[in-house]
Amino acid sequence: MAGFNAQDGKEIKGRGPQRLGTILTSIGYAVIITDTRGFVTFMNPIAEASTGWKLEETLGKNLTEVFNIVGEQAGNIIENPATKVIRDGVIVKLEDYILIARDGVERHIDGSIAPIRDDKGNIIGLVLIFHDISERKRTEGHLIKAKRQYEELYQHGRECYAIIDDATGRFTQPNQAMLKVLGYSKKELEGLRFLDIVDEADREYVAHSYNARLEKNASKNYPIKYDCWVKTRAGEKRHINIIEIRTSFINGTFLSVVDFTEQEKIKQSIVQSEKLSSLGQLAAGLAHELRNPLAVISSCAQFCLDNMSLTPPLNENLQMIYRSSQRASELINNLLQFARPSHMEWGLVNINELVTRMWHMAELDATPFQISFVEQLEEGIPEIMGDSDKLGQVFLNLFLNSIQAISSKGKILVKTHFLPSNNMVNVKVIDDGAGIPKDYRLKIFDPFFTTKDCGTGLGLSICHSIIQQHKGSITIDSENEGKTTVSVRLPVTQDRKE
Repeated sequence: MAGFNAQDGKEIKGRGPQRLGTILTSIGYAVIITDTRGFVTFMNPIAEASTGWKLEETLGKNLTEVFNIVGEQAGNIIENPATKVIRDGVIVKLEDYILIARDGVERHIDGSIAPIRDDKGNIIGLVLIFHDISERKRTEGHLIKAKRQYEELYQHGRECYAIIDDATGRFTQPNQAMLKVLGYSKKELEGLRFLDIVDEADREYVAHSYNARLEKNASKNYPIKYDCWVKTRAGEKRHINIIEIRTSFINGTFLSVVDFTEQEKIKQSIVQSEKLSSLGQLAAGLAHELRNPLAVISSCAQFCLDNMSLTPPLNENLQMIYRSSQRASELINNLLQFARPSHMEWGLVNINELVTRMWHMAELDATPFQISFVEQLEEGIPEIMGDSDKLGQVFLNLFLNSIQAISSKGKILVKTHFLPSNNMVNVKVIDDGAGIPKDYRLKIFDPFFTTKDCGTGLGLSICHSIIQQHKGSITIDSENEGKTTVSVRLPVTQDRKE
């Protein structure tokens, strides 16, 4: 807002004092005019309303008495701008000032003070023009508050948010929840593309869908939903649901991410429990009906082998009958374990010691294939409450499975560590065998599912049942052409169950 100059003065003078008074009275801004000493000589109605002073009351009063202003920052007292105008002969902007009216009401104002010059350029007075911006300031305050609340919600809310730069595909502005789920620092994640964290099995699908939307310039403000698997910084897989939104006020794609890995595990656990429950009921009936006939077959075959001098092929056929009946009996015992889980002997279990002891039992099977065993056991892990024999059966089964998955000269790595966030002990058994095809992974704990020629398909199902009895979890993550990782999590504290 400019002040009066000499040319303005000439035009006003030509119009006459009456014309000038009409203009200054009708203008939409507050106007105060003083002489060179700073004494008020004119005020228009808006200036009267803003300051609380009438013109006749201010005549002869100094501007500092009528126009009382302080800085916005904590009401700082400042040099009167009129003094600077007279001293330096410059226009002074009125920004970030508060006018304190005669009745104490405070108003945010915006305007300027300028010198009035005569034809020779001499300062003959001052003109102050300002207007009340209190409403604008209140609106700005509401906007700033809303912005802070939004930023607080965005950065520290429970939901995971980030923005993907469309040009580079990299993360920008990930919030704290996103960093926590993925395990990266803000600097680390902003150096990655979104596709870098997507699991290899889903990467092609996600990339194709994302690029297709960009090429078609998908409608903005229209949310797109999908889910995929991602890998955390620690290499753990998480199943996430994504909502993508492209908006006109964001230079990129807004991501809202929900991690439902745990819900998925719970769902799978419920399904698995229902399968095992149904199988258990069936197994109990079958086992009872088959056990006695098998015992007769096995006993008769053993009697003949021990008491009769038989020549081939009769003796070989009898041995086959005996071995097959023994194998069938073993299968029935496993079925009964499903139907009626045996009594649990609860006690404190040192996981590190248990893992080492079970490996020594499996070592005889590993030695002929030159399979090495590496332990990375965290010291000082809390003991858990569990059945040492049952848990030993689980880890022995896992070791034997890993040995059978490795052809030769492979390695089995076992890691243990404590998870204080959920008070659980985590055991990972990692082998560099052939891996498990993706189609098999969802069936891996199903009863009777096996890829072995001589397997019953009950080993991992029994392991799953035992871990469930301990209120823990067991998951398998495998690559098609590489290592397989079995993770067993067990709570540090567990109520005894008889």
